[in-house]
Amino acid sequence: MSRRHLVLCAKSRWDPPIRREHAFAREAALHGHTVVFVEQPVDIRALARIGLRWLRPSGDGPQQATAVDNLAVWGRCVPAPGHRGKLAASADNALLARLLRCLVAGPDAAVVANVPWQWPAVAKAKADRRVFDCADNWAAMLPRREGRIRELCRHIAAEADTVIVVNPSLAELFPGRDVTVVRNATAASRCDGAPTPRPGARRLVYVGTLSERFDAPLMGDVLNLLPGWHLALYGPCQYAGRSDVPGEELRQLLDAHSARVTWEGVARPTELTGVLDGADVLVLPNRGSLSAGQDSMKLYDYCARGRPIVATRFDQAGTATEAPHVRWTAGAGEFADAIRRANEEDPGLAADRVRWAACQTYAARWPQWAAAVFGDLAEGDRHPGERRPGDPVEQGARP
Repeated sequence: MSRRHLVLCAKSRWDPPIRREHAFAREAALHGHTVVFVEQPVDIRALARIGLRWLRPSGDGPQQATAVDNLAVWGRCVPAPGHRGKLAASADNALLARLLRCLVAGPDAAVVANVPWQWPAVAKAKADRRVFDCADNWAAMLPRREGRIRELCRHIAAEADTVIVVNPSLAELFPGRDVTVVRNATAASRCDGAPTPRPGARRLVYVGTLSERFDAPLMGDVLNLLPGWHLALYGPCQYAGRSDVPGEELRQLLDAHSARVTWEGVARPTELTGVLDGADVLVLPNRGSLSAGQDSMKLYDYCARGRPIVATRFDQAGTATEAPHVRWTAGAGEFADAIRRANEEDPGLAADRVRWAACQTYAARWPQWAAAVFGDLAEGDRHPGERRPGDPVEQGARP
C-alpha cells in the first residue's frame, strides 16, 4: 500500500492515548502514513481551565508531542457539544468543515469520523475516502437524541465509503448497509511478563471511563458484602452535564466508603500494567442496559495481565467478547460470591487469559482496519473476512 494521508476525527482527546482511535492512529503512523488526529472539541465549560484559547476556532492548533513520527494532533473548541441539539451540531460541523478544508490535502486522503453528529462535515470533505468507525451505540447512550442519531446513521449508511463497527449488533443502526466488523484489542506489549503473582491484598481494580454506565450503587452493595476488600478506580469521569467531575452516584460511593474506595484518576499507558498487576481481582460493573453494542476494551487489557475478572452480564447478545474465564454475574450477591471464588481460582487460568489476549492486539487488527479505511490492502494484509488462527469469529465483513 502506498503512503496515504489519514485524518481521524476522534471522539476523545489525544491525552491520554488509551482508546481505540489512538491505537489505530498510532498504527497508521507506524506503517508510514501521515496522520492527523483531530481531537474531541472542548466547549465553553473548559473556559476556566484553558482561558482565551477557547476562543480560537481550531483550539491550540497542531501539537507534535505524540512520541510518534508522522502523527500530528489538532485541538478544537466549540460553543457546546455537537450532540446537544441542532444549533450546537451546526456550529460544530461548520468549524470542523473549515478545519477539514485545511487538513485534507490531495486525492489520497481518507477521513474517519467516530461520532455521528460530525458526519455532515466529514461527508463534505474533499477526500478520496470518507469512513465511519462506530465503537459505541450512540442511540442507546443518548436516548434523548436517539431519533436524530438514527437519522444521521441512515445518512452515513447511504454516503460513507465504508462503515466499520466494533460489534455486529451495531449493524442495525445502518439499515441496508454492509458493515465491516473490527473488534477492539489491546497493545501487544500489554502481555509482556504476564502473568505475575497476585498481591494478596484483597484489592479490586476497575480501569475505564466512569459514567452512568458504571454501576456505582452495585459496587457499594458489593463492598458491604465484602468487608476487608478495597476498590481502586482508574479512569476519566464523563457524567452527563458534569464535565470531568464525578457524578452523584460515584460521589456517594466515594463518600460512603471513603476508607475503602479511591478514585485515582487516569492511568497513563505506561502505568497501566502496574495498575492491573496491583489487583487481586479486576472488575467490570457496567449496567447492561447501557452496554448495548459494546466491545469492552477493559476485557482485552484485563486478560492481557491474566488477572481474575468479575463482570456484570450484558443485556444484548453479541455484546461480550470470547474472553476466557470471565465470571459473569447479576446482582450484588452473585458479584460478591464471584469475587470470593475468583480470589481462590486455579493459577493456570491466568495463562489462558494471557494467551488469548496475545492474539487480540491492535497490530493484528490493523490490516483489516486499514483495508476498510483505505479501500485496498497492504502487502501481506488479508481481505476482510479472512481469518488467521486466534482471530475471533466475529471479525470480517458481513456478507
